[in-house]
Amino acid sequence: MAKAAKKKTDEEINSRIHPRVTTNLIGHAHAEDTLIKAYNSGKLPHAWMFTGPKGIGKATLAYRFARFLMNEGDGASGLFGGE
Repeated sequence: MAKAAKKKTDEEINSRIHPRVTTNLIGHAHAEDTLIKAYNSGKLPHAWMFTGPKGIGKATLAYRFARFLMNEGDGASGLFGGE
């Protein structure tokens, strides 16, 4: 019999480095530039594919881009607050 999936609480998610709360992301300047250029062009695609090996920051980048979009850019020069 399969175990029922346990739903994680916010505390459990935040107790480890979860992409939703991670602030450190290294080596994605080109990806950020691509996302910002698409946003600024007014021709943002309806979907993006973030691919690559596990643990390189795909989910973290996606969460940051989603926050950026939900805040409508907020006048920021980049997804990383001008980093």
